[in-house]
Amino acid sequence: MKFVLKKFACVLYSLFFFSVIVSCAPSSSLQKKYGDNYYYFIALQKIRQGNEAEAVSFLNKAIKKSSPLLARKALEKKCSLGSVSEKLKTCEKLYTRFNDNASLTTYCNELLKYNEYSKIIELTKNVSYESENDFPNELLYTRLVSLYKKSDSSFNREFFKWSTQKTFSSYHILLCSQIEIPENCIELIDFRTNIYNRNYLKAFDSVKNILENTQYISPQILSEAGKALLYGSKNYYENALYLEKLNVSPEDKDCSFYKEFYTGRLYSKCNSYPTKTTNSFIRAMNSSSSKEKYDNALWYYLNEVQKKSIKDTFTAIERFKSKWHNSAYFDDIFNTLCVTLLNEHKYKDFYLITKSIKGFCSEETYSKFAYITARLIQLQFLTDRNFEEDIDLDEASVSLLKDCLSPSSSLYYKLLAAYNLQYSDEKIYELICKKNYDKSGSGESIPSAPDFSQENYLLGLADFGFAEILYDEWKKTPSSSISLETATKLSSFLNKCGQENNIYYSQSLRIASKKFYAMETDSSAKFLNLVFPNCFKDDIESMCREFNTPSYLFYALVRSESFFDTQIESHAGAVGLTQLMSTTASDVAKKLKVSEYDLKDYKTNLRFGCYYLEELRRRLDYQSLLALFAYNAGPSRVRAWVKSAKIEFGKNDLPQDLFLEALPYEETREYGRKVLSAACLYGALYYSKSFSEVIEEIIQLR
Repeated sequence: MKFVLKKFACVLYSLFFFSVIVSCAPSSSLQKKYGDNYYYFIALQKIRQGNEAEAVSFLNKAIKKSSPLLARKALEKKCSLGSVSEKLKTCEKLYTRFNDNASLTTYCNELLKYNEYSKIIELTKNVSYESENDFPNELLYTRLVSLYKKSDSSFNREFFKWSTQKTFSSYHILLCSQIEIPENCIELIDFRTNIYNRNYLKAFDSVKNILENTQYISPQILSEAGKALLYGSKNYYENALYLEKLNVSPEDKDCSFYKEFYTGRLYSKCNSYPTKTTNSFIRAMNSSSSKEKYDNALWYYLNEVQKKSIKDTFTAIERFKSKWHNSAYFDDIFNTLCVTLLNEHKYKDFYLITKSIKGFCSEETYSKFAYITARLIQLQFLTDRNFEEDIDLDEASVSLLKDCLSPSSSLYYKLLAAYNLQYSDEKIYELICKKNYDKSGSGESIPSAPDFSQENYLLGLADFGFAEILYDEWKKTPSSSISLETATKLSSFLNKCGQENNIYYSQSLRIASKKFYAMETDSSAKFLNLVFPNCFKDDIESMCREFNTPSYLFYALVRSESFFDTQIESHAGAVGLTQLMSTTASDVAKKLKVSEYDLKDYKTNLRFGCYYLEELRRRLDYQSLLALFAYNAGPSRVRAWVKSAKIEFGKNDLPQDLFLEALPYEETREYGRKVLSAACLYGALYYSKSFSEVIEEIIQLR
């Protein structure tokens, strides 16, 4: 144990670095490291300095000598520099060299600025408006503007195709504000604009006119008409009958899908036609032209079946578990089922479903069911009396807990399973750092090889000090294209920059956290310090001392609430690092005797949030998990849930891990899991706490 704690302590402040703040790195060493790619990064520095002439000179060198990726980026950057003729010449060169939709869009956008309509029409003569083609709306917009400006006879025909077949976008709205809309499209554009703006009541007024014009019928229009019928009126049965009778060719699978899919959803709203509902979703599944559409229809089918009975749900899962494509898409179906089974005391069914879904559901779902089933056995909610056949339940319990330790399992269930198996901290640490992709053929998807060119680009942005654009560029890159080593370096760089500008703390954490849940190799404590960073250390420690709050608990709360983003604000109005509502903050301010305050000031936000957490702990007998639930859902709800659990389960000491699983709100359940998991890591990484100590301090399992 001491060895492990020393190991954690020694990495407390050591971030995995590689010449991070690049202003300190000699330019000659960077030139040697990046070779001819060096020219692109120097060009960016010159642009930052406002030295356009030198920037163009370095961009020209990058275009000639750098890697294909950076040569392209150099051309793209040069498209915005120089005179009009120079910009157009560069855009033409970009398109000639790469000849794809992205380069064509860049070229046409530049041509449009200078009214080069004929050139745009010629360049875009082979575009298609079919929804399955990948010509972007931005490019199609430049063509249609040009056709309109040149009074081209093909404008009306092509505008009609664009209006009926492509996903409606801001470019549709922009074009329609600049032209006289063709008469045969006026009502259609008005309808689609209302759907785009989610003005379903107005869209409903014209939906039948739209559907009765057979020229308008397309997958896009049927999808939007379904939304209008579903959200724009409460006459669900009448709308379902209308859509059901709509004449759509069975050969047009996409149109048939949307017709059946929304018919099913409308019947589902009636709550009186379960057979019509499920049959519609089955027909939608049979008409689906993609895995995503199939899973979407199946989700609604299973959701409808859940309303009938557990038995019907079990039968449906057995029937379709080998046919769905993205198992994680159905996690919330299983979340609902889990709560139902617990609250209805269907413990044997819990065991049977857990056995049935292994290998078919997501690892997240299976680890949840396996852990709960094991605990039901441990606590003797599930005993030999529940089964006719002989089952060694003690052995089954241990086996299920071990199943929760697979690399892709939820961190929360991995920690609690290891605790129940009485694993050492060193063993738990190894489990946490284990790669999340299993290349042995166990069913987990295997990550693609890193994109070394993209890695080199992102690392260059860090080495040359471009923190302000690094995160946005990283977001454009698939996570599997970036190795764990590179993700660590990028995250380390931004974490270091966060000491000067705290906006980078959140960006650093997002890079590390995303990679943590998709690791292709084993990680280390160095990486864990980035996934669970101690940002705002001095301030958080000070607040926790002031209110006698466990620092590891408050760190976990702040990380879970805001990811250390000081500017974040929820749709409900929760503000800042601790996501406080204004009413809560007002109460806290009175108790702290603070007359004037600004919740957007991160120090004030931390102080108020820490006080509120400690107040909830005090009001709930210092039961930290209940305090966390109260922080998320309110103390009165938590007291009601505790009272209900005592009645429902007949035990005054229902372990809090099962109490969590029986809560009616998935948001609160997941919140508890996140904060507990994070608290375990903060306790181990920074406060010499064992995992078992933190678990026992936060959650009552016995």
